[in-house]
Amino acid sequence: RDGASLWLRDNTELASIAGLRGLRGKFPGALFIAENHWLTSLDGLEGVKGLGMNSDGQSLWLQGNLNLTTIAGLRGLRGKFPGLLSIERNSKLTSLDGLEGVTGLGMDKQ
Repeated sequence: RDGASLWLRDNTELASIAGLRGLRGKFPGALFIAENHWLTSLDGLEGVKGLGMNSDGQSLWLQGNLNLTTIAGLRGLRGKFPGLLSIERNSKLTSLDGLEGVTGLGMDKQ
C-alpha cells in the first residue's frame, strides 16, 4: 500500500463506488482496485484527472474484479502515468474505453 492514494481490495459486498464522486484532481499516488467481486463499474472516479505511482512503480492496478464490465468512470484521466498500468483477471471487462486521455506510461520498479 505504500504510495497508494486509493486502495480498494477484497470488499466482498461492494457493488458501487459512486459515493467517491467528490474526488477531484490528480492523485499523488496509485489507484489500486482488486478483488471486489461485485463491483461492476468505476463510476464515481470521473473527477480524477491524473495518477502518481506507488513504491513499486505502479500507477493503476485493476485486478480480479470479476463483475467489472466498464472502466468508463476513468474518462477524466489525462496525460502520462509515471508508472505501470496493469489490468488483469477482470473477466467481464470487454473494453478499455475510459483510458482515451492517457498519453503515455512509465514502468514498474521490479
